[in-house]
Formats: sequence, C-alpha cells, structure tokens
Amino acid sequence: MVVALSFGTFIIKLFKTFISIFIFTFEKCLLTCDTCILAKSHRTSYHMSLNKSSVHFALIHYDMWGPSPRITVFGHHWFVIFVDDYTQMTWLYLMKTKDEVFQIFQNFHVMIQN
Repeated sequence: MVVALSFGTFIIKLFKTFISIFIFTFEKCLLTCDTCILAKSHRTSYHMSLNKSSVHFALIHYDMWGPSPRITVFGHHWFVIFVDDYTQMTWLYLMKTKDEVFQIFQNFHVMIQN
C-alpha cells in the first residue's frame, strides 16, 4: 500500500510527533522532586459546609504543620495558618518551635479585634 502525502501534511505530522515527544520529555524531567510529583496528584474536593460564616472573623480555621524538613534562613521549622471563613483571607506565621502557636494565636486574636 502506498500512501501519498503532500509536503504540508508531512510537515504537520512531523511537527505533531516532535511536539508530543518534546512535551513528554520536558514534563518527565520537570517531575524529579517529591514536591513536584505530589503537586501533580489529584484529590477529591472538600464537601461544601452548611455552616458558612456571614461576618468577618466569626469563624477562623487554622492549620499547624511541622517540623519542616527544610529550615528557613532564620531557623523556622514550623508554621501555622489562620483562615477567615467569611473572606478566605489567610495569615501565615512561621515558628521556630511548636509551643509558640498559643502566643501567635493570642497576638492574632488581638490583631483581628482592632
């Protein structure tokens, strides 16, 4: 069987093959660290909460994480995030030790009251 291709069709097929190989190779080399691989993973979304706040700072969510495998320049191993349920505003605080979280929360509480 003989397939006749015009020069334009041949160039387009060659270009598509080249691009698909290049993109595959490029994506493969980008996914070399654990963080990059985890960022590509997919999770199911959270269910919508029926208890949605209707005013600022009525409901604050927080998450504390650590110790981090990487240490900041200033020696922080831990962090805590506060999220306002109404506005979705987020505050991130870095900590050197886990026991700093209560003082940070007290300072955050004073800040949002003003």
